[in-house]
Amino acid sequence: SYVDTTSNPPSRPSQSAIAAEATKAAAKYGDYSASAAYLVMLPHGIRPSGFGTQYCAWHSSTNVSGHGIIAYTNDPYLPDVGASCGAGSVNSPGTLDGVSIVYGHEQGETETDPQPNTGWLDSGGAENGDKCAWTNLINNPAAGNYPSQPLWSNANNGCVQSY
Repeated sequence: SYVDTTSNPPSRPSQSAIAAEATKAAAKYGDYSASAAYLVMLPHGIRPSGFGTQYCAWHSSTNVSGHGIIAYTNDPYLPDVGASCGAGSVNSPGTLDGVSIVYGHEQGETETDPQPNTGWLDSGGAENGDKCAWTNLINNPAAGNYPSQPLWSNANNGCVQSY
């Protein structure tokens, strides 16, 4: 992990500010490859526009001059918006339930569609996490008994937690 201590985040960071943080991480690690994905974890109190009302998290990509395109995920501090982003979703009042559910959803999509709308999409344009969003949530033993949502599997022609 990498903590950017060089500056304080704005209270409402733009998509370009979030992409700039991912670019800093790529530079720190020197990995601009298609296999790299950078998670921009925002601290408590930092709320990008639309967070909690239009989305819980999202993924995108950005072109880094001289290096190509990198994938990144915007992961705001989900407990700031409570139940609207999954707190208390699965069999318990877990404040952090949304973290494992939503972040897992976005990580799966970052891996299968790293440059949004150029990777895996179904015929309607949905990504593998979107097809299964907020369905069949379980406290998953394979995920440390934290709640998780399934992802779409072509092999199973449905939403799965594991194979």
